[in-house]
Amino acid sequence: GPKVHALFNNAGIICAETFIGTSFEEYDRVLAINQGGVFNCLKIFLPMLQASAPRTCAVVNTSSIAGLIGYPGNAAYGTSKWAVRGMTEGFKSECKLMPALSHIQVTVVHPGAVQTPIFLNNSEMIHDTKLGGEIDEKYKLTNADQMHKLLSSGGSTTPRSAALQITNGVLNGKERVFVGTDAVIVEVLSRVSPWFVHTRIGLVTSLAGSFLWARFLGKKTAIFIVLLIIYRCYKKVPS
Repeated sequence: GPKVHALFNNAGIICAETFIGTSFEEYDRVLAINQGGVFNCLKIFLPMLQASAPRTCAVVNTSSIAGLIGYPGNAAYGTSKWAVRGMTEGFKSECKLMPALSHIQVTVVHPGAVQTPIFLNNSEMIHDTKLGGEIDEKYKLTNADQMHKLLSSGGSTTPRSAALQITNGVLNGKERVFVGTDAVIVEVLSRVSPWFVHTRIGLVTSLAGSFLWARFLGKKTAIFIVLLIIYRCYKKVPS
């Protein structure tokens, strides 16, 4: 029968809306594509992946930076990306335990901002909100064109760079790949200080969303600055 050596599940749509504002139809559509699509593809191709044994195969599922922390204004999208993360990690555990799946290497990808037309392609589900929290009304992004402009800014990750980071991660046996400095910053914050993430979500998204400064300084320097900010915030908390 047919054999498959690598399966990349990367399709997805976005709905920029709060939990209160998200409709049942929007929620079902986002979950059906973002999480259901990954499940369906994996189920369909799994026999072909199994048939490739003993050769090592790769399954790569794309979650998101929104699958690392709970972003406001991402009720459906964030839920779908956490679901992809959970499903991928569960499948990875099964591959490690089941001899019939032991040749399958499983990777979950968490991209930050990548220069794609995802907002323009889902303009009907981009509402009067801003991914990452409330800001002054005059700065609020209220439509798909404005969000696409932000996503296409010079500091966000290009598709080519994202593809290279993902491919290199898979070839090096990484079980989790963080695409872009913004994703790395959010991952570090979520691990080092969940308190900071939950109480300073606006600051977190501002730090992660400021692509240019992080890319100019480099990942290590950017993370060091972020850790200093966390320390200063802790110092200000009453004991």
